[in-house]
Amino acid sequence: MVQRWLTWWLLAAALVVTVPAVRPSALAEATQPAACPTTATPLTIPLRTDGDPLSLVLSTNFDDATQLDPQAQPSAKETLRLLQAWHPPLVRLHFGFRSRVPSLPESVAGQWDFHTTDAAIANLRAGGITYVLNVRSAPPWMFNRWGRLRDPSGREFAQYMARLVGWYNKGGFTDEQGQFHASGHQGWVQTWEIWNEPNSGYEIPAPVADPGATWMQARDFGRLYDTVVRAMRAVDPSIRVGGPAMSPGGDAAYLRNFLATVRQPIDFVSLHYYPIWRADAPDGDIFAGIGTDLPARIAAAQAVLAARFAHPPPLWLDEVNLNEGTVGTLDARATAPIGYAFAAQTFAESLVQHLALTSEFQFVSNAQGGLVDSAGSGAFRAYWLYQLLGHTFPAGSRLLSATVRAGLVLVVALAPDRQSISVLLGNTAVARGDDVGGAGVPQAVCLNLRDMQGNITFPLVAPARLWRFDAQTRTDALPTPTSLLLPASGQAYAALPLTLGGYGATILSIPIYAPFSQPFAV
Repeated sequence: MVQRWLTWWLLAAALVVTVPAVRPSALAEATQPAACPTTATPLTIPLRTDGDPLSLVLSTNFDDATQLDPQAQPSAKETLRLLQAWHPPLVRLHFGFRSRVPSLPESVAGQWDFHTTDAAIANLRAGGITYVLNVRSAPPWMFNRWGRLRDPSGREFAQYMARLVGWYNKGGFTDEQGQFHASGHQGWVQTWEIWNEPNSGYEIPAPVADPGATWMQARDFGRLYDTVVRAMRAVDPSIRVGGPAMSPGGDAAYLRNFLATVRQPIDFVSLHYYPIWRADAPDGDIFAGIGTDLPARIAAAQAVLAARFAHPPPLWLDEVNLNEGTVGTLDARATAPIGYAFAAQTFAESLVQHLALTSEFQFVSNAQGGLVDSAGSGAFRAYWLYQLLGHTFPAGSRLLSATVRAGLVLVVALAPDRQSISVLLGNTAVARGDDVGGAGVPQAVCLNLRDMQGNITFPLVAPARLWRFDAQTRTDALPTPTSLLLPASGQAYAALPLTLGGYGATILSIPIYAPFSQPFAV
């Protein structure tokens, strides 16, 4: 009898300890879900306290160092605040020589000015945000008049990269003239990406006859990569280096031939993807690209890696957005409600395809692809969804389900502390095949929450919270969540009816209680 009483006392104590604190007003505002209509699409939400680690990193890009330096650009103060609020890991510093103020030093031979680059990196370090430095190309003076490296061996560029490593990781470097430049920095840049899109000429800071043509053949770039990485690791053997950051036109053959000539260890393999190039491309082409073409390209790349390595390096999609076109009519769909659906589908597909990193392009830009307006008017609507995705599906979560099908996206994950389940729904249903910037189609779904292990209940006083991102959502802040009461007795089961109002995304956080569950080690 004493043992039974003690067991029930321990269970009750555990329940009291694990229930999250909820304001009384939150309980008063919470609503009881209605019954699901028979016409709703049923979706099973598995409730359990195991699952595979959610290993995907969701991040972003910067292509101008001054965007992270309030001394150079006053709007950078707000940019840094918004970035800190999201706090994505491995932010890609896509730095080169084509912006108004070069983001890397020595755009002119012998002129070593690190001020802009140092300020950007120092501000990220101050906020505890990790990053990868992508050096987009060699400096302009290293190219000849035909847009080719004047030193085809790559040794000149390799020495430049070695000096960058010396500046950021070893306190300084000796330049071409024998002069030592002291930085005092130690271990500032641990992750590097060599070049950007070598299979096209658009990145070259010098005249190129046909930028759309292959700028450097894959085997040639493999040899360049090897030469450069060998020189960099001679300065700091601890760095992580990857590439080749292939443009969307890159294919498995380019990757295969690149890797065939690489002898230096490669810590990650990177590629880019944009489903459309024209502002008049139908909405359906966007979702078809992410749902069909992108998975095929990823599968082809993974097959190449599996054939080349016993233990393949992680695959990064470190540039992705809705429209790659940079000329002609501006396509504002990425910052419209369809941008919510695009983000949800891309996130889910990245999980399904086992990507290690997906990085939207880019954080500060115009309405075609930015999360923050480069004109200084603040965050676009899509920013708030990316911020919440980062917070509700963090590192250390466990993936319970990820499904991408025509018109609908579903992701379910267990929080690192095992006290809540996060659900992402994306409505990608297109009304008409020729819609361009349409509204989508409302859908009714029924979320069937099911205890998959027989010991999960809903806490007594903690409502579920639901955030909607659609055409009715405010665009200037994170939307206020709706609270939903769930049954608090017996085995956990509930049917939640939801209406998805056209293109958009919905995030649901469901508190659970499972006796003796321990947090995961992150």
